[in-house]
Amino acid sequence: LVAWQEQAEKPVSLVNLAWALATSMVRPKADVLHSLGDAATLMLEQFKANEFSITLWAFARLACFHEKLFATSLARLCHDKVLQRDMHPQGLSNSLWAFARLVEARPNRNHASLAQGLGMLVPTCRR
Repeated sequence: LVAWQEQAEKPVSLVNLAWALATSMVRPKADVLHSLGDAATLMLEQFKANEFSITLWAFARLACFHEKLFATSLARLCHDKVLQRDMHPQGLSNSLWAFARLVEARPNRNHASLAQGLGMLVPTCRR
């Protein structure tokens, strides 16, 4: 994780790596994805709207539901008015799809906070 942070000058580097892993025909090891998720969580506040949605999409596509990344992402998506304003429809769709995949992957969990949080996005969806 420390080595990754030293190499990544901008969040786009991390996002590009996540996207490349998600679209390639390889399955990264769990520890690689966990480290990438840790780094993304730490840098999440720096992500632009498109970087944010691509990261969530990539992790969901990889079926890697990094607890802290998804929880922190939900909080930012629901409370960051600048992110909501800057999020284009495709980005919002990608983010919602990623959260839907999380629910599908963990059907026995209580997703009440997720449903409540996503409900806060209704005004964003209506614009």
